[in-house]
Amino acid sequence: MRLFAEADGTTPAGPAPRGRRRTFSTLIQSSRAVLSCCGPGTVMRSGCRAESWSSAARSPQVLMGGAILTDASGTATGMLLDNAQELLDIPPLTEHDLMQRFTTAVTDALAYGLTSVHDANLNPALLAFFSRQALRRTIQIRIYAMGFFNETEPYLGNDISKLTPPPSERLTARSVKIFADGKCNPFLLSRSELNGVFFPFRRPGNRRIWGELQQSRRYFWLRPDPQLCEPYTLDSDFPVKTMNPLASFYAAITRVSVNGDSPHGPGGWFPEERLRREEALRGITIDPASVSFSESYLGSLEPGKRADFTVLSRNIMEIPPPEILDVKVMATVIDGAVAYGAL
Repeated sequence: MRLFAEADGTTPAGPAPRGRRRTFSTLIQSSRAVLSCCGPGTVMRSGCRAESWSSAARSPQVLMGGAILTDASGTATGMLLDNAQELLDIPPLTEHDLMQRFTTAVTDALAYGLTSVHDANLNPALLAFFSRQALRRTIQIRIYAMGFFNETEPYLGNDISKLTPPPSERLTARSVKIFADGKCNPFLLSRSELNGVFFPFRRPGNRRIWGELQQSRRYFWLRPDPQLCEPYTLDSDFPVKTMNPLASFYAAITRVSVNGDSPHGPGGWFPEERLRREEALRGITIDPASVSFSESYLGSLEPGKRADFTVLSRNIMEIPPPEILDVKVMATVIDGAVAYGAL
């Protein structure tokens, strides 16, 4: 989302304005609340009335599944994690709000050279909004959507509507993202019962962490045996990080951050794990197409596939790694039509 600033008294009354901020100190302390989304599970709120949450921060029953972060003195900072956001009276987004966000996000994505994005947890309202845009044919970028999993419902089937349009369309929804603790057996349902719907899991609990630590003994090292990890995607997890795919490409071949550093120094974090450029390129092209079941018509330039591609100012397969982050997107083309820039 576009950043904005709010000065005291310059914004008319109404819902708290929203934006993105890096630190709480950048939020202007005014008579009005300012919301700043820092990631999918985090919200910052300006100090206005934040002191009233200091006591709530010490009430576990109020914060089941969430937290209010406090400073050393125990005063609430305004940082609300997960379920603690329910303490805020945040009005639902209007159609105008959704369209404004959608237009901004797509414009930025195309400018970064993205032809397709995967959204890993769309709530019903957002999926309905995307579906309306698909019917109006106003979606400029391909979207592979994962639906919302309501863990409080005894049966999920009534809430799932699989959307697998022809390749010429831009929106596909055939997955449901599940947040679950513990070990999940992938064979609980047969293929016929799944009816073509796929269930990616994110398991943040203790049992999941222990299980993955055990698995890491076999699968942690990518470089010695990359076949164990194919296909793999080099995602950016925006808006937590930049949506620039070249940042993922650069990190994969150098094992350093965009600042040129790493936990092991400028030589790279476990430098023996660097991917070859061809492997990194697959990680932002054909492999993401494969994990979204669209490799038959996306992910590479071949006869019979959709003409989705990006034109860069320089050849990232040959230039020195430090220069990759300076490469510009000259054009983003989807279905053979220029969606950004010029050819």
